[in-house]
Amino acid sequence: MKFKKPNIFIIGPSQSGKTTLAKELASDLGFIQYSASNAIKELRNLHKLFKNKIENREEITKISLETLQSDDKAISRKIHETIADGGFVIDGIRNPTDFVCNFNSSKDFVVLLDGRSEDYFEMSGIQTIEKYLGFLITNEIFKGEIYGKNNINELKDKLCSK
Repeated sequence: MKFKKPNIFIIGPSQSGKTTLAKELASDLGFIQYSASNAIKELRNLHKLFKNKIENREEITKISLETLQSDDKAISRKIHETIADGGFVIDGIRNPTDFVCNFNSSKDFVVLLDGRSEDYFEMSGIQTIEKYLGFLITNEIFKGEIYGKNNINELKDKLCSK
C-alpha cells in the first residue's frame, strides 16, 4: 500500500503571505503548490483571462458566486479531485465549506497566518475555519498542531523526517 502524503492548508486573509509561503513549502518539501482560486479558473475555463496576472478580487468573487449559484459544491469537488492523493500545499481557501470538505483531520496540516483585511466576508470565513479547527481540537478529532509563521520550521522538520 502506497503511503499518501498529507496536504498542507495555508489559511489567512489577503496579502498575509499565503501564496509566498505555499510556494516555499512546496519547494522545500517536494509538494505541489495549489491555489484554491485555480479551482474556479479550471471550472470556468478562465486561465486565458488571468494569464497576465490581472487577478482582481472583485472579479474572482463575482465568478465564484456565479459558479456556486449553478452548483454549490463545484469548487469543493474540483479542489478534492486535485488534492485527493496528497502532497499539495493549498492556499487561498476562504470558504469554510471548501475547507471542511477537503481537510483530512487524520493526516493533513494547517498553517494559520495573521493579517488584517477590510473584507468582512473574507474574515468571517477565516474565523469560521478557525472555530471549526478549535472544535476538532477540543473534541480530539484533530490531534495535530496548528502552525504559524513562527513555527513553520517545525512543520518542515516533521514532514522531512517521514
